[in-house]
Amino acid sequence: MILLIGFRDDEVERIEEVLGEEVFSVGEGGLNREVSEVLSSPPDYHGYADVGGKFLIMHEIPGERVGEIVKGVKGVVGEVIPATTTPTSLRWRLSDLLEELKKEDEYFRSLRSPPNTS
Repeated sequence: MILLIGFRDDEVERIEEVLGEEVFSVGEGGLNREVSEVLSSPPDYHGYADVGGKFLIMHEIPGERVGEIVKGVKGVVGEVIPATTTPTSLRWRLSDLLEELKKEDEYFRSLRSPPNTS
């Protein structure tokens, strides 16, 4: 299952076309729910949430497919913060997971950026 958070409806539609499979856009109503709860009934949490970025959460996706999905989504929207679920992350509130993913993304971006020597 593929969850998208922070994506507009037109982006979601385009991503479905590119990937050739259904994806679920999670809105404000899903942010304070456990990730496992959102995954159990994603249409209940459909919508848009302004979360300061675009997040791609993949659940039970075969490893060889993960890279294809990330590449497809990036081809539509450019930058995205991807993640796969873990037994631990399934118990987290979605908003907490997104905050942790933002921190990890910032950290890894800082490693790729050349040091400021001015």
